[in-house]
Amino acid sequence: MTDKTLGVILGGFLPALCFGASSVLMKLAARAGVGLGTYVLSLAVGVGLFGVFTLLTRGGHGFTGRGVLFAVLVGATWALGMALIQVALTRYHAAISQIVPLHMLNLIVTIALGFLLFAEARDIDAGRLVIGAVLMGLGAILVAGA
Repeated sequence: MTDKTLGVILGGFLPALCFGASSVLMKLAARAGVGLGTYVLSLAVGVGLFGVFTLLTRGGHGFTGRGVLFAVLVGATWALGMALIQVALTRYHAAISQIVPLHMLNLIVTIALGFLLFAEARDIDAGRLVIGAVLMGLGAILVAGA
């Protein structure tokens, strides 16, 4: 197996399974009546515990102030997104099967920023990537309207 294939499996397929399962758990938390603040803090506990596990089993692998700042920003933007989904589930009783495909439209934002900030278009088949992203986006919109 090539490094590129392994990277796609470890960075794409397996996280998709994790995020799919977390979406179902998110709906279960909403049904159990957890408040928004408690929900977000509980997410933080889960992330923190995994961070401790990773530090103990894999080591720190470097520490820079700039890197930590970006990691904190990742956490803040991710938490905001998770909080908005939780509000949609609890206050507006949204169907998880409809909203998850829509929030997966983040792929279009990610592709655009990857092209702009990291010049990734030169290293991949950008045409196929853009066509696939557009088709996935159309599919997400179709699913959301079901």
